[in-house]
Amino acid sequence: MWLDAELTPRSLHDAEDFTAFKVTARREDHVWLTREEIIRLAGDHGRDPEWLDKLDRMLEYAASKDWVDDAGAVRAHVEWT
Repeated sequence: MWLDAELTPRSLHDAEDFTAFKVTARREDHVWLTREEIIRLAGDHGRDPEWLDKLDRMLEYAASKDWVDDAGAVRAHVEWT
């Protein structure tokens, strides 16, 4: 899944892809998103229990790699545009 940090409001793309979590950006070095922000950006997917389970597994993996901060926000991989 990915989002474009330059767009307002931000929108989530490829919400079914839990193998990658990235942000496209022109200026930002790091983008941190909470679980709640990801769910909000996911729209209808955020109400699907199966999707939420996959999100939680992705976040657990990210935490195991130290990609989650003390507040629970996950660091997205940034791809420069």
